[in-house]
Amino acid sequence: ASIYRSLYTSPDMGDVNAAPVIRAILEQELRSAEGRIAVTLDIEDMVLDPDKVVPLAFLAAEAVSNALARASAADGAIPSLSVTLHRDGDRATLSLANSLAGPAPEGAPSDAAEGLGQHLIHAFSAQVGGPVVTGSDDRLYRLSVTFPVEVARAEPQPA
Repeated sequence: ASIYRSLYTSPDMGDVNAAPVIRAILEQELRSAEGRIAVTLDIEDMVLDPDKVVPLAFLAAEAVSNALARASAADGAIPSLSVTLHRDGDRATLSLANSLAGPAPEGAPSDAAEGLGQHLIHAFSAQVGGPVVTGSDDRLYRLSVTFPVEVARAEPQPA
């Protein structure tokens, strides 16, 4: 509903500032974790086509939902989650990183092979035009999607 509200209130359906849409979706998703996880959002204002904004918002929401379920921290520390969306010329990158209490257990299945959430993330990333890249070390899980954006679009005023 937040996505469609943002699209319908946009003065030009061909130019949508992705930042307020994604922030609204993520803030709604993060309400359930308030006080349990340290969150950093760094979402850059950028104009995207609605056909890219919608799957990007769904991708971000699903990735955050998965991160909230898996984020952990060692020794009673508060788990952390960071989400960034930045543009670099004709490419933009959505990145998420969540803390882990330690390395995945030996023989654990890879994230790409798990559940509906991962299938949705890969489907949404295909719709925005970028592959999903994941990685982890002993304390941090990362997911990123880099996708093409049009350079000619006028940049929005900050939200």
